Amino acid sequence: SGMGISGVLLLMPGEEGGNIETTSDIPVHGPTGNYPRNNSTFSQREESFRAVLGPFSGFEALDTTSTPQHKAFKWIANNDEDRLDVHRTRYDTLLMRYVAALLFFSVQGDKWDSRLNFLSKKSVCEWNEMIYVQSKQKEVKRGIVCDSDGRIVKIELAQNNISGELPWELVSMESLEVLRMPRNNVTGSLPSHLGRLANIHTLDLTSNSLEGNLPTELGWLGRLEYLKLRDNKVQGTIPTEFGKMTNLKRLDLSENRLTGGIPSEIDNLPALRFVDVSDNDLT
Repeated sequence: SGMGISGVLLLMPGEEGGNIETTSDIPVHGPTGNYPRNNSTFSQREESFRAVLGPFSGFEALDTTSTPQHKAFKWIANNDEDRLDVHRTRYDTLLMRYVAALLFFSVQGDKWDSRLNFLSKKSVCEWNEMIYVQSKQKEVKRGIVCDSDGRIVKIELAQNNISGELPWELVSMESLEVLRMPRNNVTGSLPSHLGRLANIHTLDLTSNSLEGNLPTELGWLGRLEYLKLRDNKVQGTIPTEFGKMTNLKRLDLSENRLTGGIPSEIDNLPALRFVDVSDNDLT
């Protein structure tokens, strides 16, 4: 399904076997290496990572020096102490590490209050730290959390001086169940690609600086239970598609700039126990 390719070793152009095996819908440019050339010179190692990541993120994003995609690609090729071998790393393992690094560069990880072991030599599943939370009077794990099979299930980045836009590439984290980044300065619009995170049950971006409309695609999230977007700058109307979120228990869209009415479809949601849409411009 989707992006995860299990157990496939990636053979690069010119290697024994030549072809890149793939079971996914990601476009792959085959053994001729006919991916777009760029004027700047890449080392052979960079070229091999570029050939793998280009069809996913787009070659233009990888090649443009100002983008977080470029920074993450350069980091994984040159500065990652783990020194992945492109030819001997499973595609989904490499992609997971790239996207985790991309998240760091997209939301200015160098300015975070806690680095949370991001960009460390460790496995992505250990890019986390136990942080003592005063309000809860206990330590909680912040950062990236995996399940016993090594799949990313949580991104917990509450109140960590985070600013910038969420990368659409998070869509590749197919097992993600929790995305929590409240009390930060996440900007831009919610990526519509989040609507493809079929396993997500908690999406919490309370008290950030999100703008734009609510993506109708969020209505595809059949397992979503908690949608918390209070205190942002989200505008437009509440999509009628939200009426498809049959497991939704809590919907908090208060303190935004929403207009229009509450779709009747939402009133009929079977699991819904709490709705707050106060402090908007709703009719």
